[in-house]
Amino acid sequence: MPGLSAYVLQKNNRNPQDAQVVAIAWDELDTARTITLGGSVTSYDFMGNPLPAGKMLLGATPVYLVSHSQEAIVLALTDL
Repeated sequence: MPGLSAYVLQKNNRNPQDAQVVAIAWDELDTARTITLGGSVTSYDFMGNPLPAGKMLLGATPVYLVSHSQEAIVLALTDL
């Protein structure tokens, strides 16, 4: 997607069920894309404050997406 930037990081714990995936995502073109977060994905603003679940606007300000599933995060970012 033109303008969409994201870094996806995985935190591995000793227990594989506790592994977390964190993505930092933003739209370099600031076109305010609407993304839909699945039930397993939570979002936070750049200060760490929780954002409402469901649909959200992704603009020039980075947001953090957190899940136990990398696939859920990738789906939210690619299913525009």
